[in-house]
Amino acid sequence: MIILLYHRIAHLPTDPQLLCVSPDNFAEQVDAIRRVATIVPLREALTVKHSGSDAQRVAITFDDGYADNVETGLPILREFVSPATVFVTVREDRPSREFWWDELESLLLTDMQDGWNVMQSPLHPRHVEYLNYFNLIRPLPTVEQQRTLDELSLTVGRPRGVRPTHRVMTDDQLREVAASTLVDIGAHTLSHPVLSAMSEDVQRREIQESKARLESIIHAPVRTFSYPYGTRKDYTPATVAGVREVGYSLACSNFSGTVTAQSDPFQLPRHLVRDWTVAEFTERLTGWLHA
Repeated sequence: MIILLYHRIAHLPTDPQLLCVSPDNFAEQVDAIRRVATIVPLREALTVKHSGSDAQRVAITFDDGYADNVETGLPILREFVSPATVFVTVREDRPSREFWWDELESLLLTDMQDGWNVMQSPLHPRHVEYLNYFNLIRPLPTVEQQRTLDELSLTVGRPRGVRPTHRVMTDDQLREVAASTLVDIGAHTLSHPVLSAMSEDVQRREIQESKARLESIIHAPVRTFSYPYGTRKDYTPATVAGVREVGYSLACSNFSGTVTAQSDPFQLPRHLVRDWTVAEFTERLTGWLHA
């Protein structure tokens, strides 16, 4: 079994982190999966066995909780009757503030619209500035992240705000998704921190209260979790233990691999999906399925 990791279903002129998959490409990707495998709910990762049929199972997940997941992604999932899990960062102020990396892009790169992304070498001093700020802000606690963005906003003379294209899901949208028979809601912490950079007390709060807050919104149990950023450096054994102890049944990471009977259910690997054409996606999918 393999698990796919998406973030956004949108087409934007500026996407330095390569988080967006266009609606057309997403629809073609989902259709391509259905042609060679069975799309299953993420919870079936816990029932993996060694068999040929098991090897051809795919779970679809989304991280962060952007509004386009429900506005654009959900209709496509319904069209193909494909289940998915959306891991939501459930900040209390999420309707009034973009994710910090989106605000950074808005303050430094929006007016450039040159198609540059972090997989390329910097082409302009502004790209270098963006990378420097990104690496500075990423490990900071939320309060310091916001202070840094406030200072940058004053420096560049641009106000902070929420663009319609960068909204996250409202409580009503979370309830709409949760009411769907296709999509499950999972937790992705309160504020999307680098958990390994936080104290164990802060980690515990992020892990436990995100679950409780989501459950209070959707009035249903939240059993799955994904680690923000999700590489092996972004969480620790104590983080994994905390996720288990809080009562989640599984957790997803962000490194490639196949889910097998030997996989740690609290460190499930996922394959990150980019805005690939159906031909490139199918080639990669085939490789992942037969790895």
